[in-house]
Amino acid sequence: MPQVYATKEFTRDARRQGIGDDMLCKAADRAERGLIDADYRAGLVKQRVGRRGAFRVLAAFRAGHRCVFLYSFSKSERENIDDDELAHWRKNCRRLFANATREAPGADRGWRTTRGDVR
Repeated sequence: MPQVYATKEFTRDARRQGIGDDMLCKAADRAERGLIDADYRAGLVKQRVGRRGAFRVLAAFRAGHRCVFLYSFSKSERENIDDDELAHWRKNCRRLFANATREAPGADRGWRTTRGDVR
């Protein structure tokens, strides 16, 4: 399973929406097994989380390496992200993975390590 992180902004929004670490770790595990809901390229993926997939999360994902949750939204509030947002998140993913090393900790970037157990 990849290292699983969440940005500060994502953590704040996820807490408000009731998205727990266990849900995030399960989403990362599904992505690791190739079960990705939407692959936007450049390492950006969208996964469904929550009860009956009520929420969508965007994550910077690289198999066997790292999964950083970046953004969440409720399916009932909006259908999808627009093209400008997609370009923004792709750019962030490219930047994350361009400078990343396998040992780079997330704490120095303001990331929080998730605590869930998917096994």
